[in-house]
Amino acid sequence: MKKLVAYVLLLSVIFSLSGCFFDDPVKNNPIFTDFDKPFKAKLEKIDDPFAEMYSTQFPKNPWDMQVFDNKIFIGAGDYAENTGCVDMKYYDIKKDEMCYAGAVGSEQISRFYLYDNALYTVPLDPVEWGVGEYEKYEKGHDQFDIYTVIPQCVHCLDMIKFDKKYFFSGSVLDNESSSMVVYIDEKNIDSNDRHDTKDIWFYKNGKKLEPNECFRVYDLFEFEGKLYAWHYGNFDEGLFVYNKEKMRFDACQDGKTLKPVTDRYTRKEFYIFINHDFSFDGHYCFINRGMQYTDDLKKYKNVNVGKGYIIRDAIIRDGYLYLLASKKTGKKYQTAVFLTNNLKDFHKMCYFTIESYMISFEYCNGVMLFGEGGPEKTTLKSVGNIYKLKLK
Repeated sequence: MKKLVAYVLLLSVIFSLSGCFFDDPVKNNPIFTDFDKPFKAKLEKIDDPFAEMYSTQFPKNPWDMQVFDNKIFIGAGDYAENTGCVDMKYYDIKKDEMCYAGAVGSEQISRFYLYDNALYTVPLDPVEWGVGEYEKYEKGHDQFDIYTVIPQCVHCLDMIKFDKKYFFSGSVLDNESSSMVVYIDEKNIDSNDRHDTKDIWFYKNGKKLEPNECFRVYDLFEFEGKLYAWHYGNFDEGLFVYNKEKMRFDACQDGKTLKPVTDRYTRKEFYIFINHDFSFDGHYCFINRGMQYTDDLKKYKNVNVGKGYIIRDAIIRDGYLYLLASKKTGKKYQTAVFLTNNLKDFHKMCYFTIESYMISFEYCNGVMLFGEGGPEKTTLKSVGNIYKLKLK
């Protein structure tokens, strides 16, 4: 009997100590530190920052947000409607106000990139035809400097830093549906010299593909130490891997492929391209009116945070993933933020109901920002509104 009691006591001690070794993902995350259960968020509208730029609502969509230097930068625009140069806006956390950081030569800014303590973006649809460029934010004069150094490029669709090089994917001049990739060595990223770039082409079965044989490469991503180029659209799709020795991208020959974008394109369920992709917990993840992930690039799995919810955006902080999701409730939308550290267990942290769905969000120093989006042809006046939630 004494042995049994001692054994039970030992187990009790072990289980009690186990709490010291395993973090509670709800209580130990770095953002929602004081909340044990979901709460109804009280939002404050900050601004409608792109209202004066556009006569229609769709270009006001805040496609992406990115924290940099205690500022949250916001992308907007519409590549299809010739809406003109995008004004770059950001919310200054310290000043508690929306600020202007100049205009860029693109009709849509849909992604921001952070590399080497610098903020970049690329022009999805440059205003000046045939100009290949990228933009870098300069804190000293509070605007984006434009580097027109990418030859042949019409649309610059993505960028990534890999192997001490900056890679850019785009379309070849005079053939805007084609594909190519160029890179710039990290030492030359600020040189503004076209001679510093090198063209990287695509090969299949050892044969170089003509530009029009490979539709636009919308995504460059790193997975398990390799660089991949993913092209899709026009009901075609393919995956290429970077061959450093031969300085080219080779088509994946072992059956590896990702099909969700093209499949959804045929059902007209998404807006032209992936709006956010990232690596988390050993998986390649991507968001395109919903979230999918893969751990082998052969198949993908859907992420489901709750019935009716559509995942729109994600941010990562200290190993925790926060997902922005919305669902239709009557004539309005309920938006919620979910937390996970394993892509399996999702904790609803906060929620609120508003006219449309939130398409992007970010967090900085106790403030969470939300951007209200809407579908093509929307007439909803609230699209483009930016709201804040104070968490501290």
